[in-house]
Amino acid sequence: MSLSQSYYLPFPHPLAKVFTLMNEVETHIIDHVDRILKDNYVVAPPVAIDELAGNYNFELIQADFKDYANKIAGFIDADTIYINKIDSKDRQAVNIAILLGRYILNKDKITSDGSLNILRRIPLGEMETPIEKESVFFAAHLLIPESLLEKYKNESAHTLAKIFGVPDDFLGYRLHLEFGHEGAQKKYA
Repeated sequence: MSLSQSYYLPFPHPLAKVFTLMNEVETHIIDHVDRILKDNYVVAPPVAIDELAGNYNFELIQADFKDYANKIAGFIDADTIYINKIDSKDRQAVNIAILLGRYILNKDKITSDGSLNILRRIPLGEMETPIEKESVFFAAHLLIPESLLEKYKNESAHTLAKIFGVPDDFLGYRLHLEFGHEGAQKKYA
């Protein structure tokens, strides 16, 4: 599945262009991810996101967000990605990938609007803005590439999460993108 659902309509619908546009955006994002994986010779999970971020000249810092630790998952500023130190390694990997996606996909907006630099701590399904949704989509395909997911298709969901070094909810999101909600439930529940 994708950021947008595709539906067959027997008549022209005003949202048809939006659906097509989202598919173009998704294709663009997947092309970016594929190029990054190829350029960095990623051939097996888990994707070493800390090394990958370093290859793009980002310094990673585990930060203490103090009173905001339960509200902020991370922050990107110029050439530094700050990650909430209270998060698990798997969650930090996801947050690094999301922030890296924000930067790669929306560099001009990240540097001009400071509010986009902050990764709020919210459920994946509550991401609202296109930039939030695109960066999570980017991270899902970066950390769990389709080609590598295919190699482990017979593993349980719990095992897949361990193989790819991601939290269970993030794996669930990625499986939802790949198989749809019902398909992921049938295959992995």
